[in-house]
Amino acid sequence: MDTESETKNLKLILVAVLTFLVSAYFAYMELKYTTSGKTAEATVDSIGAAPGRRGRTTTVAYYHYRDDAGNLRRGSAPLDDRHSVGSGDTVAVQYLADTSRPAGQRNTAALVIFFISLLAMLVGGFLFWRHVREATRPPKYTVPRRF
Repeated sequence: MDTESETKNLKLILVAVLTFLVSAYFAYMELKYTTSGKTAEATVDSIGAAPGRRGRTTTVAYYHYRDDAGNLRRGSAPLDDRHSVGSGDTVAVQYLADTSRPAGQRNTAALVIFFISLLAMLVGGFLFWRHVREATRPPKYTVPRRF
């Protein structure tokens, strides 16, 4: 193999590992919400606009809620076109010890990317193992036939 091909393969491996690690973090957060997330009713304090991506503005709901211990917690969540809430409305939120989100919100993109990158890592690992096995295997020696 030439150096260009080796460099390309190394970059591909680094991107796959980085993608796997980042998506593993978000998949872990999703797992935490699924296993230990609790639900509470939150009261919307205000609706505001926050700068979004590519110069767009995003509508954000700022809310407060009480956890199981009775502690007052605050949070915010971006609203899309499907949700229409106003100040004083109550919404269901799912919370952990340090973060919250609207109930029913899932990060399925992170899970899909995690499992695709996991599959890519497994296939890449198998191909690497096969390459190393072939490279380190002693050459086959055949005894020449006598006529």
